[in-house]
Amino acid sequence: MEKDKIPYANKAECMREIMAVNFALIDLVQYLDTHPKDAETIKLYNNLVCKYRSMVENYQNIFGPLVIQTYDGSEDSWDWTDNPWPWNKEV
Repeated sequence: MEKDKIPYANKAECMREIMAVNFALIDLVQYLDTHPKDAETIKLYNNLVCKYRSMVENYQNIFGPLVIQTYDGSEDSWDWTDNPWPWNKEV
């Protein structure tokens, strides 16, 4: 298994992990706004950004795009809406 590839049992689990890392990043940004020279936290932030990007890429490779900005559709067809959207629950 590649280093940055994280196995997920299902789409919901993967999405929860992405949201958790995103929440941590937001929290770290708020902390760094008041502690801009905290080198340890800056390092943690940078590591989490890399992890977040990797997780999003992994999600998109398996389940499709999370946001329209990352959609890479065909030139002659608009199939963005063909798959369930990230917030839709699968039955």
